[in-house]
Amino acid sequence: MPRTTKLKKNYIGIDPSFTGTGIVVLNNDGQIIEQELISTTNKNTTEERMILIAQIVVGICVRNRPANIYIEGLPYGKLRTSFAYQLGALHFFLKLRLHKKFNIVEVPPNKLKMFVGGPGKGNATKAVMLLQTFKRWGEEFNDDNLCDAYGLARFGIGK
Repeated sequence: MPRTTKLKKNYIGIDPSFTGTGIVVLNNDGQIIEQELISTTNKNTTEERMILIAQIVVGICVRNRPANIYIEGLPYGKLRTSFAYQLGALHFFLKLRLHKKFNIVEVPPNKLKMFVGGPGKGNATKAVMLLQTFKRWGEEFNDDNLCDAYGLARFGIGK
């Protein structure tokens, strides 16, 4: 009888932000293969910042060949400023740059928070997310964007 081997898959979580886009790559055992916090400043135009973020994100995705990419959805109820337009544009631009090569799964923020924080934690604070990530998986982050990206990749693995 032929021996079956477990196919190795990578899962990528992306938390889009102009000040700190978090991207984390996990293997199917939940080990971090790569992580990066992509920071930009408003010294550049919005378009230049979007292009820079997308170039780095696409490079990481191509290099790691994920089974799926999990991207945090927009927090529709909380976006009430002109920044909402920019964040929506970044979110759409990333999906546009990735959609032909990769399967993208959009995860609503409250669903991510419930997955990481537990039942009834759909409105978990950044501090709760950081703590629960450490308690559940033993991973410590000093940036909430990286922590959310890790949670998104874990969401993909399903554990």
